[in-house]
Amino acid sequence: MQCAGPGKGFVSDLLSSQIGKLRASLTGAAKVVSGIVRPARGDQAFLKELIEAGKLRTVIDRRYSLKEIPEAHRHAEAAHKKGHVVVVMPV
Repeated sequence: MQCAGPGKGFVSDLLSSQIGKLRASLTGAAKVVSGIVRPARGDQAFLKELIEAGKLRTVIDRRYSLKEIPEAHRHAEAAHKKGHVVVVMPV
């Protein structure tokens, strides 16, 4: 979950994002659905319980390194992936 909150540049970032989405939508480049997520207290604990109970799982189609980001984008955009495409970050 992403949570957007007040801070330096928040309003200008939000406005810029919305203008970009509107432009993409008007030009037919993409169908745009947007909103701001405000997670409720306890959301993470609830998700943790679901994962531990085996009721929620993520399907990972492929993993890529940082060097392979262009290939990851091509694979994700090819519309035949069977799960999430993950870019693994070095620690």
